Amino acid sequence: MSAKKLSNKLVIGILAIILVAAYFFVQNRGGIDANHAKGWTLYDSASANLTGFDPIQIVDATTLNALANCYEGLVVYNSSNRIIPGLAERWEISADGLVWTFHLKPNVRFQPWGELPGFEHSGIMSAKDVVYSLTRCITAPASFNGWWLGDIVARDESGNPRITADSPLVVSIRLKKPYALLNRLVSMAGWIYPAKIDQALGTGGLASKVVGTGPYRLEKFVPDDQIVLSRWDGYTGKVGEKAPDKVVVRIISDRLAALEAYRSGKLDLVELNLDILEAGRALAKTNNDTLVSVPANNLDYFCMNISQPPYNDPDLRMALALSVDRQSLVGLFKGLATPAYGFTPPTSAAYQGEEALQKSGFSYNPAEAKRRFQLFLSKTGQSSPVELKLVYDGETMPELAAQFFKDSVEKILPVKLQLEKITWPELMQDSFGGKLGFHRLWWLIATPSEDVYFQFYMPGKTPPAGINISRYDNPEFAQRYDEVFSRTSEKNLIAGIKELEQILITDAVAIPLWHNKPEFLIRKGVQVPMASTLRKFYAESANEF
Repeated sequence: MSAKKLSNKLVIGILAIILVAAYFFVQNRGGIDANHAKGWTLYDSASANLTGFDPIQIVDATTLNALANCYEGLVVYNSSNRIIPGLAERWEISADGLVWTFHLKPNVRFQPWGELPGFEHSGIMSAKDVVYSLTRCITAPASFNGWWLGDIVARDESGNPRITADSPLVVSIRLKKPYALLNRLVSMAGWIYPAKIDQALGTGGLASKVVGTGPYRLEKFVPDDQIVLSRWDGYTGKVGEKAPDKVVVRIISDRLAALEAYRSGKLDLVELNLDILEAGRALAKTNNDTLVSVPANNLDYFCMNISQPPYNDPDLRMALALSVDRQSLVGLFKGLATPAYGFTPPTSAAYQGEEALQKSGFSYNPAEAKRRFQLFLSKTGQSSPVELKLVYDGETMPELAAQFFKDSVEKILPVKLQLEKITWPELMQDSFGGKLGFHRLWWLIATPSEDVYFQFYMPGKTPPAGINISRYDNPEFAQRYDEVFSRTSEKNLIAGIKELEQILITDAVAIPLWHNKPEFLIRKGVQVPMASTLRKFYAESANEF
């Protein structure tokens, strides 16, 4: 073979290699933006199915946390729980605190929705879309989340929310009274979608379609199997250079099965509950994987319906609350919880700290518990032992807590406590219906909205109109709530939140027990930022290839 022919073949071979490499480079990019270095799939898990796609109807954490990667609001929050600009690039508040004006980012694109005959929309977000989305949340008969904005936004003479498009990129929201509006706008109630697309989609509307502006699209949902999110190349916001092309969330209700899926390489991360904690920690040590502990925006507590005797007596409530050695209780949970001496979680800027709350809150004090119980007996004329029933649900931690509480109270007070375990749906139905007097309950606030902590105790907001399950009726608390959350100064707001918490402690409206501190096992090299709301920020995740 001549040198010339060999040279030609060499050139052709090199060109072929370059073309093949270019082909696979383009294929691997999958349309992702130029900042994306290398594609990969993140395998996560959830213990429950999505329950729907319509922002105004989302009530469960699994759905919210998945779709928060697809939808955005005027403001959003980051993995540090700070509220930051979202679809609005800036905003200002009127001197009287009643009007909030938001200036929208230009050229924000909605995710494609396919063929919808007769539906005309540019695909670019405008003020009309914002007005429509927020108004629909407040006024739609099917809205579960209307209260997030409905109780603070003003109405006109026809009853329409006073949310207006001042120009194509400017929206104004008028409030009934001054209020820290951003706390509510970070919720799913503030998510934005194309105006009237719910009507264009026909039967089911947004209950069957996700059309947001976020970095991920809902590619597929197979009940009891998986949720698949894929990166969207039309996203105009910031995405990490090493964020995954796809996120596959496998639906595995059994935590032991989830751990086995992780062990076999089918998952990149798994939450460790008490039943699999030691096995997960051992696996992390063996594989040199990462254990991440996340203080949650959570409170587990025993709720008392104070409209029912004997729980309508504050001395009985306080006696029960002071009978719990919370430090010993959380010791049973092996690092998955911290003691709750008050109502505000450790993730709140207003959290006073364990030491301070042991002085001002529900410290373990058998002597004071006995004194308050005697006051209760003398007022009511009841004979001892007083018979009470505690209803609870759940897995290992609630079971341990219920038995621990029974043992503690019966050693200190002349009380006979009956325990009854029921299912979560039964507990919620009877709790919302006001049938239960004393039961285990918990909240995980899925946004960093500190005002929502206190909505659980707002007088006049009992189910189904609100979530005051304890039937708390202190008008002073409601008045102080309105005053506190009209403040725009963070310093004054924090001081006010502490005042609200102290009112709840003085009235012993419930028995705080612990704050969850979930632990996640994450494969070596994988990073998944998580907020205290337990939301996972897939756009900020990374894999060290």
